[in-house]
Amino acid sequence: AFTVEVEADLSQGLPAFDIVGLPDAAVKESRDRVRAAIKNCGYNFPVSRITLNLAPADLRKEGPVYDLPILISILCSSGQINTDLKDCMFAGELSLTGDLRPINGSLAMVIHARQKGYKTFFLPSRNAPEASVVEGIDVIPISNIKELVKHLNGEEKIETGLKKFGAMLGDHVEVGCNSVLNPGTVVGRNSSIYPLSCVRGTIPANSIYKTGGVVVGKI
Repeated sequence: AFTVEVEADLSQGLPAFDIVGLPDAAVKESRDRVRAAIKNCGYNFPVSRITLNLAPADLRKEGPVYDLPILISILCSSGQINTDLKDCMFAGELSLTGDLRPINGSLAMVIHARQKGYKTFFLPSRNAPEASVVEGIDVIPISNIKELVKHLNGEEKIETGLKKFGAMLGDHVEVGCNSVLNPGTVVGRNSSIYPLSCVRGTIPANSIYKTGGVVVGKI
């Protein structure tokens, strides 16, 4: 597995939205999903020259899981989110209305995030029940962009997945069809599972805002 950082830079010049760092077609299409989601949720899409870098640049990036970290990077760099995200990770596919769609590999991502010392993981709400079985990290279920931005700006907090789904989870969870594990696998709180994916978040650096990205790879 490898880690990807999503960097957003807003600069003067003719409006443009470029994604670099070996994105595949699905990642390139995130430009349209992110732009529509920001506008349809009532936020301002920057009229700037936007450059998104997916680092490391020499490794191929695949899938729509980069939608959420790309959106967060843009909102942070344009001043619409003001909070420290150094301990946070993000993963999720966006609809044009700003709703979050489930992704593959969420359980493995959260396990890896905990091992790396991160404190909070933001995931689509449909992925949260199985991912919340992991102890030592807060999984925040997200249904749409508006509630995520309110949470990050301290306006309206979202319950962690463990508090929301704890009674349902008990001491184990059955992995669903959106997991990297086989459907029907029962994962206990003390199980040993090795991640096939990982994510990472970092803090702002000068004019470039870095936030969590997602990677797809195998050990």
